[in-house]
Amino acid sequence: TVKTVYATLLALLLFIPRRKWGKDKEKIKSLLMIGGFILLLTLLSKLPYMLLNIEDNGNSLASEQLKYILNNPFDYGITILRSIKNLFNYYLSGIVGTFGLLDTNLITPFVFFFFIGFILVGISDISLCEKKVTVFNRIIVILAVLASAFGIFTAMYIFWTSGLEGLGVGADIISGVQGRYFIPLLSTTFLIFSNDWISKNRNLKKVAQILLNNCYLLSIVILILSVLTIIFRYWC
Repeated sequence: TVKTVYATLLALLLFIPRRKWGKDKEKIKSLLMIGGFILLLTLLSKLPYMLLNIEDNGNSLASEQLKYILNNPFDYGITILRSIKNLFNYYLSGIVGTFGLLDTNLITPFVFFFFIGFILVGISDISLCEKKVTVFNRIIVILAVLASAFGIFTAMYIFWTSGLEGLGVGADIISGVQGRYFIPLLSTTFLIFSNDWISKNRNLKKVAQILLNNCYLLSIVILILSVLTIIFRYWC
């Protein structure tokens, strides 16, 4: 259910320069092939449910939950904000790593350490890249990422919160959303911060290059901390 919400990221196809597409016919042909392939995969994922005549996700309250959202958009927006506020640390931990039966997280300072390093590396990478990201491109990225994030919350609210989690229609919190669902959105988000300010400043450029050349150390540190977390959780 959640995977289909990433379809909005296909808007990044607009980043491809016109010259790369070739003639208009070739561009239309390529877009139709991409769209057809996605449609085929979607149908194949639904095929078992159709052949076995079973209800997708076993959630009979999904349609009622959808009606609630359409009839109460403002209340639903408040529900999303409330969920983000109450479960923000849980989402962050899930992006970096949640172990066991979703009951073992990295210590919060480690999570923030990772995100600080990750953000610095991401901004450094996109800033030193020679590709120019226009204002139009930034707007497309923002809309695509927000649409995907909104889709993640909505999908879990409709198909998980109402029935499988048992919170019922119109629950005041969205259950089932995990931090790992947002991982595909992270690298895309950095396109928003593309700039030449860092590349034109000698000192900042030097720092950015050092970060990029040693970014693998961040992964090594987090992996070591993850292993220690698992060991202390299950064997200590």
